[in-house]
Amino acid sequence: MWNLVIKSHSSRASLPGPKGLLLIHCKWYDFEGSKMLKNTFLQIPGLGIKSEQRIWSSGICSWEDFLRENLTHFSPQRRDTLSRGIEESLDQMSRNNPNYFADRLPSNQTWRIFPEFRESTAYLDIETTGLDSWSNDITTIALYDGKSVFTYVQGQNLDEFKEDIQKYRVS
Repeated sequence: MWNLVIKSHSSRASLPGPKGLLLIHCKWYDFEGSKMLKNTFLQIPGLGIKSEQRIWSSGICSWEDFLRENLTHFSPQRRDTLSRGIEESLDQMSRNNPNYFADRLPSNQTWRIFPEFRESTAYLDIETTGLDSWSNDITTIALYDGKSVFTYVQGQNLDEFKEDIQKYRVS
């Protein structure tokens, strides 16, 4: 069953949607799937969170929405910037290039890459002794690839990490 909850000040109160989806001011949170990246505009140079929120509040919730709509409420310069940025994003996605997005999204938004590039992305948790910059040793590394968690422990298998991380394009 679909269940989509919209928290918004607009007239849209709720819409049916796939289980696990949540739309907040046109921002899709798909906890099971792959629309996260295509709903952000933050990878486009010159756009910040406030600009993105204005785009969403205008009813443009995704790259496809932008390309499909006749947008008269944006200046020609802003439309051109957005169009070029979206076309480049689509091109980079078709080339399976997660690093394009990792390099352009704010660090607190890089989680959006994961659903689209699950097969080539890993998240890391690296623990150190934290003593100081001169005697700081890695004690453990946890690697999550979307399916499994792998742990590497100093004195046991930490040296295996260097080989295992090569399987991923983004970490």
